[in-house]
Amino acid sequence: MYYNRTMDSKFAKLLEEKNELNWLLEFVFKNDDLDFLTGKSDSHKKGWISVYRGLSRILKITQYENGDLMFDANDAYKNISPKLYGRKKLEQSFNAEIRQLEALLEHVRDENNKRFNRYYDNRKEGFFQNKLSRDYALKATSESEFVIIDKEAIIGYKDISEKNEQFENIQIRYKALQKLVSKEDPERYGINLEKKALGGELDFIALDKKGQILLIEYKDSRNTSGIYLSPIQIGFYTELFSNLEGGLETPLLDMLKQKQEVGLISKAFSIPNKINGIVPILLISEYNEKSVAKDKFVEVMDIIKKKSDFGHSFLHNLEVKEYTVEGKITDLKWLV
Repeated sequence: MYYNRTMDSKFAKLLEEKNELNWLLEFVFKNDDLDFLTGKSDSHKKGWISVYRGLSRILKITQYENGDLMFDANDAYKNISPKLYGRKKLEQSFNAEIRQLEALLEHVRDENNKRFNRYYDNRKEGFFQNKLSRDYALKATSESEFVIIDKEAIIGYKDISEKNEQFENIQIRYKALQKLVSKEDPERYGINLEKKALGGELDFIALDKKGQILLIEYKDSRNTSGIYLSPIQIGFYTELFSNLEGGLETPLLDMLKQKQEVGLISKAFSIPNKINGIVPILLISEYNEKSVAKDKFVEVMDIIKKKSDFGHSFLHNLEVKEYTVEGKITDLKWLV
């Protein structure tokens, strides 16, 4: 298993001041409903730069070997602004693309276009994930307690056999937890929970001032079942990322330094001298005190600690926090 989304250095430099894609960085800065996601994959060895509006990617940029760029997105956006997308020469002026992006945003922001509202304007998951990423990356300051280094984080595998051996072995253990909780009280916690998907992407990876790596699973306050079943999901990701060969420290610091160099993370945040472990975090936006989520969450944790092989050490350092629309993060102290 491996994890490293550090982009090719020459490709990343395109975002730097006075370079060819710096206009995109400035454009995202000016629009509060936009955010970046960058990375590298086996299919895009140089890397990719994506612009998101909430949960929806409106632009993805990759580079051909000859230096040309590909502007891509899903068909819904291509149909609105077809001239924005396609193959672009690196040395060209991007003034037309800026105008096309502005027109695209005007269209998707229109409250009458309900097909796009659910990604950001409904003030649910997409809105708060977008805001968190901007507040603690693009807009981070020297006072920020942490910075978001990556989101929608995915583990890579050398081949299918490695994935079967490592990923699926861990997944089986957490599927057993889903089944255990379901059998305890199917009416209260859900029927056949083991059939629910488990895996995929971790919402955020961050680094705080203390040098702690934060594995953050975000939940909207209205997602009651998602909140109280989150210990299983968080436990799965924590074990998965903790088992990486070589650890998380080197790739995360490489990504952080690169993002600071190109302007995706504020240089005002001081990189800690030492990494001091991994802390799993459940982050809930605008938590409603009248919700039953807290009681069920505590019950699920109790079931796992008392009735599974994981025992009392399960997620022993898990923290539960609230994130408000004003950008404030506070401890909920559910696990005192």
